[in-house]
Amino acid sequence: MNGFNMEEDWLSVASNVLFFIIFYMLFSGGLQALGLAITGEKFLESDYEFTTFQHLFTSLLDLVASTLLTWYFLKGAGISFKDLGFKVSFNQFLQAFVLGGIFIALAFVTFGILDLIETRPLPFNGSEFLMVTLFLFVAALCEEIIFRGFFMKMMQKYIGVFWAVILSSLIFSLFHVFNPNVTIVGLLEIFLAGIAIAYAYFKTGNIWFVTVMHFAWNYVQTLLGFNVSGQDFYSFLEFSKIEESAVTGGKFGFEGSVFSSFAEVITIYILSFYNSKRLGIFL
Repeated sequence: MNGFNMEEDWLSVASNVLFFIIFYMLFSGGLQALGLAITGEKFLESDYEFTTFQHLFTSLLDLVASTLLTWYFLKGAGISFKDLGFKVSFNQFLQAFVLGGIFIALAFVTFGILDLIETRPLPFNGSEFLMVTLFLFVAALCEEIIFRGFFMKMMQKYIGVFWAVILSSLIFSLFHVFNPNVTIVGLLEIFLAGIAIAYAYFKTGNIWFVTVMHFAWNYVQTLLGFNVSGQDFYSFLEFSKIEESAVTGGKFGFEGSVFSSFAEVITIYILSFYNSKRLGIFL
């Protein structure tokens, strides 16, 4: 832990977190509200459902706000934006995608075998598929820049890796508290997912690795018909039946399932084999 005064270090963390959240809500919230207004949709109506295009458009505006605020606050903490790690490696990206998506696919098959879900195919829509792919990638990048790129990086400087992982993951979970269909189990699972992703970032030091991993986690859920953190997006499949329980996650999606905990623990174990010299896990 840097510094001579532990209280000052924790105060620095608290003030950085507080001011970042305030400015993020004002700056990003303002940009996204402007973006929704530009689309001309009646998004203020209580029963209004955002289109995929609106999700994509506002996520791009959120990326602008997230990047600028992270750069500014990291600079104030004496950390370069380049230190987030922007290593480009196809080998890493492939492993990150498999690591992020394989347990969702396995859970989907398991739920089907146990007759906990039934699905039916949906008509393919090329534009929706492209937009939801871009949206989920940009959304994952935004969250990784904020939670691992800023919160974790800043906290690591002041209070060490352990507390940086725990607290950044807690904030990550709390940012989902107003999501549709949210549950206590779901928030706990998102906290554990945050720990797994934070550990991946600690092991790889590459913001692109965790972005692809995070993207795959959400993307595979979406394409197989699960809600993602309570939200429903374009999919290849939809559930004609799903057990409302902590086993399947119900309307909150796989992140509300206890199976998610097993996936995150196994992910952390697999990441323990990461070798920075080979820039990979098993390869």
